Amino acid sequence: MSDETRVMLVEDDPMAARHLSAIVERGENLRFVRVIESALSAEVFCLTERIGLILMDICTAMNASGLDAAIQIKKAAPAVKVIIMTSQLDADLIDRARAGGADSFGYKFMSDAEILELIARTLRGESVYPDSPPAVKLGGALSSEIDRQHMNVLRELADGMTDDEIAEKLHLSVNTVKKYVSQLLMLTEFRNRTELAVNAGKLGLVTPGY
Repeated sequence: MSDETRVMLVEDDPMAARHLSAIVERGENLRFVRVIESALSAEVFCLTERIGLILMDICTAMNASGLDAAIQIKKAAPAVKVIIMTSQLDADLIDRARAGGADSFGYKFMSDAEILELIARTLRGESVYPDSPPAVKLGGALSSEIDRQHMNVLRELADGMTDDEIAEKLHLSVNTVKKYVSQLLMLTEFRNRTELAVNAGKLGLVTPGY
């Protein structure tokens, strides 16, 4: 049908890919075309296969960033709709996706009906974004209790940076970085910075490298 929207998934988790493709196939006037594992190939397939909508993961195979791919696709083919679909709860990703031109932003753990509604609204021309990620428990604290400055330090901590390196990157003093790390440990009740960083990464609250 001429009014069908051709849909591509960029997703390297086989279970998530099967789930999302099944949702798309139930959608009205949607035609599932293919799934690719790495965002590195997204632009090529998008342009050669007349894709109208991409459901784009952020952390994809070959360490490729779906956010970077979305920016390039929107520059090359502005009419293509791109919805970021992620399990990551890093609030910075919402801001980066919006700034990069992604049309909408959703989470893989949304219900099937919510995902189909997100797709429908996006295809109607709406830009649909959450105000913030869902709050989750990080040690003894809720993620919503951690402000942006502390989360920025936590993100770099999870990337393996030293206090000196974090201070240089975030334009803070080393003493300020140490204070923030100490406050994070007190708030979350973790025993050390490694435990803090590992658990934040497991929850998807920080996404270093993407």
